[in-house]
Amino acid sequence: MAIETKGVPQAVQDLVGVTERTGDIRPLTDKLRAIYLRSNEKHWGSNWPSLAESTVERKTRTGLSTDPEVATGALRKALTQKRAKGQKTRRKKDQLTFGTSLFYAGWQQGTKSQPPRDLIDLTASDLRAMDEAVQGYIVNGHTI
Repeated sequence: MAIETKGVPQAVQDLVGVTERTGDIRPLTDKLRAIYLRSNEKHWGSNWPSLAESTVERKTRTGLSTDPEVATGALRKALTQKRAKGQKTRRKKDQLTFGTSLFYAGWQQGTKSQPPRDLIDLTASDLRAMDEAVQGYIVNGHTI
């Protein structure tokens, strides 16, 4: 009795591709960062506590924006625009990290005089889009 196989070389090649892509997600950096930046822009300022009257008065007096978390706009740009000053992207084979290097971003978790404000608020649909991007890359090699 003889056994005939068809498609084995292609199956082996496909499995090797899946293995390689599972070990290095860096090619997804641009796609995942785009989802992250769009999400941050879409949700910027939603559900944030209002500024104290004294803060609004001070910002008005000094010519700054009276929007919460916006003085010069650098923090918003760093979290919503590609390649903005203060933006941080860390790429490892098994991990991508997006954020900002602006030292005052950490204060947005709240201080004794400032309520916490979530700067990054990925929704379930944002996370699903990221999951689908990773799945499409690992299974099929899609990066776009």
